[in-house]
This record gives sequence, structure tokens and C-alpha cells, in this order.
Amino acid sequence: SRDYFVRYTHNTPGGNLLRLSLNDYTKDARTVIESLPGHGRFRRTTSLAADDSATNRQFSIAYEFDGQWGNGVIRVFDVATSTRQLTFEERAASAQPVRMQRYFQYDQDFSGVELNLFRDFSAMGSDHHLGAGIELQRTDSSEFRDGFQQSLIDGTISKTILGEMLPVRDFPNSRTSELGIFLQDEISLGNGRWEVVPAIRYDRYE
Repeated sequence: SRDYFVRYTHNTPGGNLLRLSLNDYTKDARTVIESLPGHGRFRRTTSLAADDSATNRQFSIAYEFDGQWGNGVIRVFDVATSTRQLTFEERAASAQPVRMQRYFQYDQDFSGVELNLFRDFSAMGSDHHLGAGIELQRTDSSEFRDGFQQSLIDGTISKTILGEMLPVRDFPNSRTSELGIFLQDEISLGNGRWEVVPAIRYDRYE
């Protein structure tokens, strides 16, 4: 496995903060299973191995600012994940000996932007911490399975494994969109003995 992380922070002349973050993670695994073949549901299996990989890449840029009307932060981000699995199985002890190779792929990408604003002020004998924000996110998902089996007797190849015709998707390629908007006010009363928080939030999911 390999994991790389880079962060750059910059203080602007106006006292604001810019932060850039990058993270890249990769994992590879090659496996040969020796204990399962010949036992249980693998009693006809004579060889079992796999070659797997997974990646996770994250990027974000955030700007924290403090101005005349209050302070806030705006952030843009993207997270991409990917999984690949390649499985090899040989069933030489079966009545019809075959060699099977199966492939699985799953990809997902999250991207979005969020903006949060806050302001402190006093009015009508009470202290207020007013906050507002908006969040937008889009997710793309895809999944795919493929493979084949080959006869160890005559070498013929079939795309049907255990009664399933390949390639196939277990769900359609999908895109999900999310929107969230909120407004709230933290009102301090009685010299801080009481706090009232009226708030409203709207969410949309498609």
C-alpha cells in the first residue's frame, strides 16, 4: 500500500486563510489461498487466487475569510474511489473440470462545494450567532462484472459462469445530486443562562 498526503496553507495579506489538500492512497493485494481448496464448498476446487487493487484520491481547496459582515468558509472537494478484483479458480476435481476467471469493478466519484457564513451581533438585549450555508454534492457510481470459464478437457470458452451470463451490471450507472440549505440563529438570553436556536433547513435529493 502507498499513501501520499500534501497540504499547502497560505495566509493572505488580509488575514484570510487558503488551504489546499491532496491525498492519494493505493492498495494492491495478490493472494493465493491454500487452505480452502478441497474442503466444504471448495471441495472440487484445486487452485484459488486473486489479484485486487483499490485507490482513493481526494482533493479539496478551502478559503476561510473574515470580513465586514462576518466570517465564513467556502470549500470545493472531489473524492474518487475505485476497486478492482480479479479472481482465478481451477476446478480440476469436478466432473467437468474447468478454469474460471472473474472480474469485478466498482467506481465512485464524489464532488461538491459548500459555503458557510457566520456573524455575531447583539440586538434587543440578546447576543446572536447567525449562521447560513449551502451544500451541493454530486455522486457518480458505476459497477461491472465480467469473466469466463474454460474447459480443461477441450479448451472451449464460455461466458456463462454458475448459470449467469456475463458481462453484467448489478445496478445501472447512476448519478445522485444533493442540495442542502440552512439558516439558524443561536440566541443567548439571560446573561448566557438560556439559549434559543431557531433554525430551518431545506434538502433535495435526486
